[in-house]
Order: sequence, then structure tokens, then C-alpha cells
Amino acid sequence: MGILIPSLYQPLLKERKNSPCRSFDRVSWKLQVFPFYATDFNDGLKGGLLIDYQIIFLFLKMIRGMNKHLKPNERELVKVATFFKKQSKKLIAEGKLGEENKKVEEAVDRFIEHMNHHANTRAFILEQREYLEKLVKDNAQCPQCQSRDMLKLIGSEKNEKGWKSNRYKCRKCNIAFTWNVPNNPWDMIAYIQEVLQTLRTKKESEPLSEEGKQEALATISSMQANLDKLKPVIDAHDQDYNDLQMREEEMDKLIHEFKNSLLIEKIKMDTWNSRRK
Repeated sequence: MGILIPSLYQPLLKERKNSPCRSFDRVSWKLQVFPFYATDFNDGLKGGLLIDYQIIFLFLKMIRGMNKHLKPNERELVKVATFFKKQSKKLIAEGKLGEENKKVEEAVDRFIEHMNHHANTRAFILEQREYLEKLVKDNAQCPQCQSRDMLKLIGSEKNEKGWKSNRYKCRKCNIAFTWNVPNNPWDMIAYIQEVLQTLRTKKESEPLSEEGKQEALATISSMQANLDKLKPVIDAHDQDYNDLQMREEEMDKLIHEFKNSLLIEKIKMDTWNSRRK
């Protein structure tokens, strides 16, 4: 029954629009009248219908409150932990398990809380990376007609230095070309550093008029200011991103081990409960 639940209610889940709880409210309303029918047939079906209702209701409640940033393996752990805690509380209430088993529930809650914090941090860092990837805006123009309005982005390519740049097609001239400026802040840092070095070398080695020197100094100053603002942001993000990759590997391993432990404990609990009946 647990495997069929997602596909069974998938059409209702897709009906959500502005309100994230619209479809769930509709399902909850239907389920609220369902127990009356379940009670009527409970004896004949040995509680099977009532158990199905409880599983469906718990599944919907769990999905409603689940962190949207969780990965599939993390979501699966939340499901296992939720059913494990439900069974544990039931056995404690029936006096079949001691109060000391609440410590296991507390450990589960702490791990889920830690996992949710990790998922939120991951989502923030990845969202930040997506924003940074789009930070550089081209001022591209067609090499023939110098038009900007007639350009269409058709892809990207790397040059001999490994810098990634955008490729465009001019609808007016019907030609494709690569705009020889990096399209991302990581390559842009190296590009600016190279341009600055070229400008400084040219300023020192070539004779320039006073006006030319002032223009060169202004250009160098402006580019250096941009570099000083961009580089610390990228360096800090790269550190966060690299740390995230390391934590991801550690968390995936912990989640796998923790889920297996819960499943083992659940089997022990089910076996012990069946022997006491």
C-alpha cells in the first residue's frame, strides 16, 4: 500500500496552484469521513482498512511538512524515520516498550534537524552559485554591422586558455561568431588580470601623451576596482562550495548508515511486537 500511495494521489498533488495546501486540504476533507466507513468494516477486514487510512493520512501529513530542499535519499530517510517514530510511540503507549526508548526518538529528531539544516545550506549555496554564473552580462555586437539588437545566443565555447565565452548569430548578417570575453565571473577574473597586466606594461613601455596617460590610469583604476570587488566574493563562494562538496559525501554516507540502522531496529521492533501478541 505504501508504494501505491504516491501514484494514487499524484493527480491531486498536481492540482496545487497558488496555495501549496489546496490539494492536501481537499484530500484531508475526504479522509476525515473515511474513518467512519473504516470503523463499520473494521471487524470484517481485521483493521486493514483502518490501517490503510492511517498510512495515507500520515504520508500526506509528512509530505506537507517536508523540506522542499531535500534530495531523494534524504526524503526517503524522513519517511523511514517518521514511520519508525510512529510505531515506537504506539508501543510505548501500549506499555510494550520502556520510556528509555524515547531517547532513540530524540536521536532521530536531532539527525533529521541536522539533515534539514544541511539541505537548507546546500540550497542557499547552489542558488548563490546559479546567480553568480549569470552575473557577467555581455555587451556583444556583430563584427560586421555592429548591431546588438539582432544577436541571438546560440551556445558557448572555450578558447585555448580554457575561458568560456558566448557564441552569437547575427540575424541581419547571418553569421555566427564568438564574443571573445568570458561569460562567467571565474574566467572574468583571469581575463581582467591579464588585461590589467597588458595595460600596465603598455603604459610603462610606450610613450604616451599626458592625456593618454590619464586615460590609461583611469581605465586601470576602474578595472582594478571591479576586480577588487569581484574576487573576494568568488573566492568566498568557492570555499563554501568546496566545503559543501565534502559535506555532501559525508552526509550521504551518514544517511545511508542511519537509514539502515532504523530499518534494522524497525524489523526488531516488529518481530518483538508480534511475539508479544
